[in-house]
Amino acid sequence: MRERAQRFVGQAELAVGEAERERELLRQDEALRARLVDLRLEQIETIGNTKREAEFDKAFAQAFHDYGVDLEAADLVPALERIRERDIAEEVALALDDWGRVRRKVLGPNSEVAKNLFYLAMDLDEDPERRRMREAIYANDLAAMLELSAPENLAKLAPGSIWVLSATLWDRFPERRPDVYRMYDQALHLYPGDFVLQWVGGNIYQDAGRHQASLACRIAALSLRPDNISARARVAESLLFLGRSTDSEGAGRACVAADPSNADAHYALAMAQLQLGDHAGALASVSRALALREVANWRSDELVLRFYLGQATRAQVAEALARTGDRDIAGTYGFGLLEHPDPAQRDPELVLRTLEGRPALFMDADWVFVLETLARIRSGDWSGAQTALADHYSTPSLSFLSPGALIFMRALIYAHVGREDAARECYARGMVEWNAQTGGNPAAWERSDMMLWRREAEAALAK
Repeated sequence: MRERAQRFVGQAELAVGEAERERELLRQDEALRARLVDLRLEQIETIGNTKREAEFDKAFAQAFHDYGVDLEAADLVPALERIRERDIAEEVALALDDWGRVRRKVLGPNSEVAKNLFYLAMDLDEDPERRRMREAIYANDLAAMLELSAPENLAKLAPGSIWVLSATLWDRFPERRPDVYRMYDQALHLYPGDFVLQWVGGNIYQDAGRHQASLACRIAALSLRPDNISARARVAESLLFLGRSTDSEGAGRACVAADPSNADAHYALAMAQLQLGDHAGALASVSRALALREVANWRSDELVLRFYLGQATRAQVAEALARTGDRDIAGTYGFGLLEHPDPAQRDPELVLRTLEGRPALFMDADWVFVLETLARIRSGDWSGAQTALADHYSTPSLSFLSPGALIFMRALIYAHVGREDAARECYARGMVEWNAQTGGNPAAWERSDMMLWRREAEAALAK
């Protein structure tokens, strides 16, 4: 009897030990899954940035080390056995596709360690469509990649494979980027519950100026991961580009409340505050963002806001403009020199000289027309302002002014060049936008850029 009892206790202890081991392995599996999703999202931001791609390569290796496997070891058998015995082989193979793309960029297409990741992925995942995709990417076979991504074939690929294939086309074949947009136009409906696809869709649509589509993707991504602060910040950004400044401010404040240590949250709030004319609030938010993370573009915003509030001089901004070789930063300084609340502090002549004297710096910037139009308005060159604004109706990639402000600006220009009917038509369209955005709480918009340009248009039309 005693021996039986001892055997029973021993077996029970063994079962408890096995259960605890299984729980720990499940915890490690979930931790790896979550980290692989995070790495996929981080990878999106590394495309084209050599330094960050090298850092990302190391981060991928560390993720697997943390899981307890070494995919860079000479003997891969233990790692393969560990992965195969768990229900994560397919996810790891897809992650290796991600890692392999970056490793080829960092170490070269013929790197042996990059090739090893390809072989590992092929060994772990025998799905025929994904194997075809890996072979096409490995061989840099554009025709095969386009066939795999064709509308009639896209549904055969899993979300992760669509991302890997789209990233490869985007990165290696810039001329095929229209195909990437076509892929996402379809894939987002095939897999509405995939966070990565919705996240990437939001980013590429934003880059293309498809701000409504971007917002839809970003809201979908946020609904899938409501605790993701970066997803919240991206929603705030899309709202800002659509001219929904108070909505963007609310989203920014929600980000900060959810995670005060997140730099992007503070910056998202700052940009909404700036558009609403709260310069002191915007400066405080940008300063908090910079205290958490140093970003050169944010530093230029801080200098401009300090200039607006009398904490920096026009000479300091002018010097920074002359010194910078970054296009977007130059645009920020130029805008600051044109839109200071005190007209005496503005310097439209310097901005015009910079635009004319450094054309290579501003080449292909879709927002240059905003700076030139503003500079000519501030110089009293109304005919030149009309020419600069011309037929630019889309929202540029830098949110210097809200869409509503640009409509009232056009009305102002038309009034000054004697096109009264066109001016009144633009003003009426501006008021439609004003009522759509400010309904219920117009007081929140009293200092906004839209109100400032509305008042200037009204003053010109009253003459």
